[in-house]
Amino acid sequence: MSTPIVYVVDDDAAVRDSVTLLLHTANIEVKAYESANAFLADYDPDMQGCLLLDIRLPGMSGTELQLELVRRGTSLPIIYLSAYGDVPTTVHAMKYGAFDVLTKPVNPQVLIDNVQAAFKLSAQRAANHVAVAEARRKLALLTVPEFVLIDTKSRREFGPQDERRFGDADIGSESELSQQRVRI
Repeated sequence: MSTPIVYVVDDDAAVRDSVTLLLHTANIEVKAYESANAFLADYDPDMQGCLLLDIRLPGMSGTELQLELVRRGTSLPIIYLSAYGDVPTTVHAMKYGAFDVLTKPVNPQVLIDNVQAAFKLSAQRAANHVAVAEARRKLALLTVPEFVLIDTKSRREFGPQDERRFGDADIGSESELSQQRVRI
């Protein structure tokens, strides 16, 4: 697992520099960007750590960047750090999965604590992503009869009250089970 990094996106150089210095004193690695577009140019879906994001940025705003990252399926926790936090913006940020919204000037220990908590969430999300990918890989290897057996066994375990959580899939004539509807 890679070392988590705080990705700071703020158009104010003084803020970028002071946050970087603060986090470095806590032995936290930082990469700073002056705009959302500069961050996106470096963006990798496998990034570990968290995003420390200003709300008001020239060009693409912080909330627009958040929506773009949600669209891309990011697992990077986002902490907003802004002097312009208002209730509607905070609600919007939290609705789309922000980890927290902090106002400038921020208490240094509060920022460090939030970053460390976001790092834990990032690591948990990365582990979950690996586990889900492995489960999907294994499911893709199952034959239709094996899949039906697992499906039948899970129905006995969960019961009919849980069937609403599963959708339907058609199993076509290519299977040796003849055409039928199987709930997955």
